[in-house]
Amino acid sequence: NLFFGPRDQDLVNGGPQFLFAGTTISTVGLSQSFPQGRIFNNFQYQDTLTHTVGNHTLRMGDDILNQRAKQFVPINTRGTLTFAAGGGFPTFGNFVDSFSGVGSGAAAKVFGEGVDYPNVTTYAFFVNDAWKIRQNLTLNFGLRYERFGAVANNASFPAFTGFDAPLQTRVEQENDNNNFGPRVSFAWSPHFDSGWMGTVFGKEKTVIRGGFAVNYDVFFNNILSNINATSPNALGTTVQGAPIGGRGIPNFTEAALPQTLVANPQAGQNTIPADLKNPQTYVWNFGIQRELPGHNILDVAYVGTRGTHLFINEQLNPGVPGSVNPNGRLFATRGSVISRTNGGDSHYHGLQMRLERSFRDRFLYRATYTYQKTIDNTNSEIFATTGGNSIGSNGDDRNVDVGVSDFDVPHIFTLSGLWEIPGVGSGFWKSLTSGFQFSSIWRYQSGNVSSPFVTGIDLNGDLSGTNDRPSISNLFAPATSVGFANSLAGNQGCDASATGFFDINCNPVTLSQVRYLVDPSVRTNIAGRNTLRAPGYKKVHMS
Repeated sequence: NLFFGPRDQDLVNGGPQFLFAGTTISTVGLSQSFPQGRIFNNFQYQDTLTHTVGNHTLRMGDDILNQRAKQFVPINTRGTLTFAAGGGFPTFGNFVDSFSGVGSGAAAKVFGEGVDYPNVTTYAFFVNDAWKIRQNLTLNFGLRYERFGAVANNASFPAFTGFDAPLQTRVEQENDNNNFGPRVSFAWSPHFDSGWMGTVFGKEKTVIRGGFAVNYDVFFNNILSNINATSPNALGTTVQGAPIGGRGIPNFTEAALPQTLVANPQAGQNTIPADLKNPQTYVWNFGIQRELPGHNILDVAYVGTRGTHLFINEQLNPGVPGSVNPNGRLFATRGSVISRTNGGDSHYHGLQMRLERSFRDRFLYRATYTYQKTIDNTNSEIFATTGGNSIGSNGDDRNVDVGVSDFDVPHIFTLSGLWEIPGVGSGFWKSLTSGFQFSSIWRYQSGNVSSPFVTGIDLNGDLSGTNDRPSISNLFAPATSVGFANSLAGNQGCDASATGFFDINCNPVTLSQVRYLVDPSVRTNIAGRNTLRAPGYKKVHMS
């Protein structure tokens, strides 16, 4: 159980938050982001049956989990009162006299459930046969079935209705009932007494292993919270002071908050498709472990994965340049519709090596090295870890965002050791100086990646100012050099340049001087996702 909220619980029901536009006056009242937290009660039944027949070991079992939970949804159910200047009075003057002011002066409130209940029952069943064909060869065959339920159906309006149906139409998420995960693996220890095979593999000194499996991910509970935090489950209403004029809305207190729910089809929506599936991952590996002289073990393995139907955020109703619709979007009947879909795809390939000496003669060490590459077409489906937005840069072509993953680290090397320091002398001195150990871990890894991106400028006209990447002008120019087209001069607070382009400091530049070009009229040779990489770094720990 986890709860983030005020120590004084009366603040939760203490009325709206006061904001003061255009001033340095601190906000008064509890933030609309609080309280947050969750309470989970899980009731789980597990059972495994093992039966051995001859050289077969059969195992079967089940895992049934019943989740009863409560989550706080951080929406503005208490309301906010924003005071502004107007009628010849400053912001604070209007606050003292209970006027909203004009401009930013407004009363806002969200109508919706401040809590949700991600109650769900999940089922998992498996069967496995470990077949010991010979003393040195074992095969494993298994099958797992999982059903994770549909946690989104705990919302009043779970899945997207489509663009033609009324906004408040209940469409339920379908159950994903075909999550079958086969798996197969083997372990073989060669027995060679002589010849070159004996030299390479030895007798009972080598183990060769391999396997393949299909796995499924869960529908995490945050999906339900995201759905409940936006339209049509949470409907925000705002009363502006500007239409009134003068000093704005009089008697601007809690009573001025909107009292009537208004379903606005143009309000932003976070949703899922009705056929959202559990992400699927294929995993395979092949490795060789060899005992070496000096009590050393060498382990070399290749590991690969392929992720399909991964969660990804996609804009279903993007802006369209030249659209005749009043909202400038693909569909006039809705505003922004961000849907968590199964459009994500990933690949991983890794070489993993380990050399280890077990503790002997007061000393042990371990060295590991991993060479790997992870490729996908999406940021995190919740947070933007690189780039400015978790939404792809081109809703019509996911492939333009294919690149190394946000967490791609090609090289990782670690070296660790432990030495048990022998005592000195005998008797008292031996007791005093014995029992000490010195250990150290040294680690090197490649630097993290990042995407060049533009914020505050909508280059492709999709009505998002944080998901675009610039064009490449001169790949050999410094990585921090950027040129802006004269058409953006007003946006950047600069004067037009004689060269047609200016840098971040409004200085004239030529295209050969900059690596990146920010120009709405040039949408070719776009910079790739995660093409910037920080330097590698080292860490040393000793104790």
